[in-house]
Amino acid sequence: MTDTITVKGIVLSGDTLPDGGISKEPLIGATISKTISNKRTALEAITNLDGHFGLPACVGDTLKVEYVGYEPQMIVVTEDMRNVEITLAPYQALMGEVVVLDARQEENHYLDLNVTDEHGNLMDSDNLDISRIWIDEDGEEDYEYLNPKYFDENHPCRIYWDYDLALQDEDDKPLKEATLRIEADGYDDPVIIKVKYPKRNAKKTIKFKHKKK
Repeated sequence: MTDTITVKGIVLSGDTLPDGGISKEPLIGATISKTISNKRTALEAITNLDGHFGLPACVGDTLKVEYVGYEPQMIVVTEDMRNVEITLAPYQALMGEVVVLDARQEENHYLDLNVTDEHGNLMDSDNLDISRIWIDEDGEEDYEYLNPKYFDENHPCRIYWDYDLALQDEDDKPLKEATLRIEADGYDDPVIIKVKYPKRNAKKTIKFKHKKK
């Protein structure tokens, strides 16, 4: 049997400083993903404001660490990866070479969800589960959990539409619209909303009303 662990660690920049040292600054929003054949079910994590991440994986899995402007890095999961430090090296462009950054990062199409309780208090994003739901070809409901990309006190739940696999079609193009189901700890009934592809960015407030009895 393969052991499953939660790989935890920090992603740092490997920029060279004027004194010849390495910057070792946390990279916020770096992507760590499992490299598996079926990308529609791939797991991934995003580093937080301190550059830290956590991602369930099996010993022997290969993880890909990416950040715009830096060389991607592949790492193989071992049993002791519970406090790993990953340093990404910046792209080394040759003279005359043009480095093309990820255009989707520049577009910034995202959806900010402000989810509140029955009193209007902002709810902790750790207590929320957000998924896209749809009716499959057999007429049955299917779903896929979204991966919120950014959490802080100003943007409790920001979902970058262009990055989330669940919000893309089979050709990796953003869906024009989607139905989202939002579930919150302590509440029986989920909130279901329909959202359209944001031209640039969008905000939506969702309020839960009735707690579990």
